[in-house]
Amino acid sequence: MKKTLIYLSLGIGAAICITLAIMDNTIGLENKQPLMKGLDPVVMEKHSTTTPSDLTQDPLPEEKSDMAFVFIGGFGDEESGNMRRCYDALPEAIKTLPAELREQKIISGFYHWEGDEGNLLRHDTKDIQDNLNDWLKINPSSTLIIIGHSYGGSASMDVARHLDQSIKPNLYVVTLDPVSRRPKSKPRHRSENCVYWVNSYIHARRSIDELTPVIGGAWKNCEEADVNVSFSGKTKDFTNKDKHLHARSIPLLFEHGENMPSCAWEELVKALVKQHSSK
Repeated sequence: MKKTLIYLSLGIGAAICITLAIMDNTIGLENKQPLMKGLDPVVMEKHSTTTPSDLTQDPLPEEKSDMAFVFIGGFGDEESGNMRRCYDALPEAIKTLPAELREQKIISGFYHWEGDEGNLLRHDTKDIQDNLNDWLKINPSSTLIIIGHSYGGSASMDVARHLDQSIKPNLYVVTLDPVSRRPKSKPRHRSENCVYWVNSYIHARRSIDELTPVIGGAWKNCEEADVNVSFSGKTKDFTNKDKHLHARSIPLLFEHGENMPSCAWEELVKALVKQHSSK
């Protein structure tokens, strides 16, 4: 009887340990909610093949196409490759698009926030603007999606404002935790030619490493955006590390926000599908 109780106690203890171990390895993973088939932030990061030699700009090709995705990285992205990883994961994300969108000719490009021409003191995204305007001249009725992170989010709206207004581009903008270049310069207003704007941002920052949003001025919730997807900077992952950081753009694009059961990518796709079906 005594041995039976001992074995029973050991069995119960083992069961509790296994349960806790499972919980410890699932709580705080990038995303436990069902997204589009094959779309998971952890998977997307694994599909990114970014290496130090890949951190240069990759301008949008000037060729006939139905849809173009343009990624604009933030301050320091030339060394960190943060937004470049989003760009490299795009082929996997495209696989999740509905057939009517996926079957179109889709091209993409990647830029640094200042187009390799400006700096924190001198605003200059002219090279990006000229490149996109050249593409629009060839594709005046095609869809242009600009996705920018940090200073690149601010640059995205700046670029949108300077696109050729005579063409009236079919323009969509996604900003990932956008930040202005200087505290007194916060161009949070929506560009008039923007058809749809999805803004994904972090609030309640706690990490001491999150200096860029503080220095420049984080946009946070933007009233003029069609959708705001928010994340708490206080959330921990299963290793007890900060889960949502300004320096990680892939979760900001592909993970469900704490305020809604969808992610920025899904909200973008919904808008694209609606626009496509209205043609």
